[in-house]
Amino acid sequence: MKNSTVMIIICCGLISAFSQAETSSAESIKQLLMQVKLKQQQDIIKNTQREAIFVTEKSKQKSILFNGEKKFAEVKKQNQPLIEQSKTNQAEIKALTQQLDNEIAALGDIYSVLNQFSLEVNTQLTESMTHGQFPQRQATLDAMQDKQNIPDLSLIANYWLTLQHEMTNTGNVDTFTAPVIDTQGVTQHQKVTRIGTFTAFSHGHYLQWLPLSKSFRQLQRQPESDLIKIAKTFSIDNHNIQPTVIDPSQGKLLALNGEKAKMTELIQAAGNVGYIILALGAVGLILTLYRFIYLFAVQRQVKHQLSHFDEPKGNNPLGRVILAARSTHTSDSRLEFELDEAVLKEVMPLERGLGFLKVLIGVAPLLGLLGTITGMIETFQLMSLYGSGDAKLMSSGISQALVTTALGLIVAIPLLFSHNIIATRNKRIVHLLDEQSAGLMARFLEKIENVSEIRE
Repeated sequence: MKNSTVMIIICCGLISAFSQAETSSAESIKQLLMQVKLKQQQDIIKNTQREAIFVTEKSKQKSILFNGEKKFAEVKKQNQPLIEQSKTNQAEIKALTQQLDNEIAALGDIYSVLNQFSLEVNTQLTESMTHGQFPQRQATLDAMQDKQNIPDLSLIANYWLTLQHEMTNTGNVDTFTAPVIDTQGVTQHQKVTRIGTFTAFSHGHYLQWLPLSKSFRQLQRQPESDLIKIAKTFSIDNHNIQPTVIDPSQGKLLALNGEKAKMTELIQAAGNVGYIILALGAVGLILTLYRFIYLFAVQRQVKHQLSHFDEPKGNNPLGRVILAARSTHTSDSRLEFELDEAVLKEVMPLERGLGFLKVLIGVAPLLGLLGTITGMIETFQLMSLYGSGDAKLMSSGISQALVTTALGLIVAIPLLFSHNIIATRNKRIVHLLDEQSAGLMARFLEKIENVSEIRE
């Protein structure tokens, strides 16, 4: 290796000498040879020095390499426990990372369940009537639904207390001040009586809870008067046991009860035919009352006349028949005709109005049927114009069709019973007159026989 290096250096020196010789001006070949040799010797000395420096540097590099390897071995030996610790730490970090991921996943499931639960419960709490009494709990409900912050333990505990508070108050009857929207749309703070989460009323008017406006609204149409009376009584004294109204729908059923059509609205829905039926019913009612009063008075007078048969008076049918019999001085056959005539005269006043009442009984259902037909005609006309998609457009015709039929039956049925009662009373009075006229005839014949016996 060393000889090869020397040869390379000599060749390089010769090449350099030849190149310099070519560029310099030599006087003779001998001088050129001397210059080359001199130059060669100088290059050999220089290269030898350079080689010695290289060898010296090489030994230094070996020493440095040895020292470095020795130091590396020492450091490696020192780092071996750290490497083992690093591997142990990496395994522990991996296990802790997996545990953290599992806990984050579990926490995420718990948070999602809590978020879903609070969303459903918040809706129920907001729609509950108790929310109108305790509006301050809205802050807790909003905090549970805050997407920016995860609820902490204190908030969850406060939320749990809110649920406990709600469960407790659902069974209480409380009176408190809350905003109430009246039928004119004006909001006023009034005292509200709440029965659990079912019914609320103020000043005898039933209320409905509105979650969107967070206020109570007075029902546009209150239910029946009996229910209003119960609310007023309960508002005055709710400390003792009192009957009350429970509406599980928080006022919706009461509102539907109030939407029932009143009698005046039903009559208006019946139209002109309904008014005619009611007018005929009023006439029939007046006539029925008059005939009842008249027949009641006639029956009393006839009974009084029966107890005073020998003192006939002209203010009752029986008295007039007796007077007619006493004023007759004819034969027995003539007397019979006179009595029949007297009874017939009394029958006409007793039966007066029954024929017209019978007509009303027949006409009222017919008018109801007429109203049904006209209402159905109106309904079909609306269906042909607007279709059958909207039931409200057809409600007027259907209402007229049904209400008129009902009115006709309502008028006819009581008049029918009244007619039968009046006719029965008339028959009793007429039958009594017939009996008494027959008795008078028998007395007259008996008197004639007695006179004949005396003559004989």
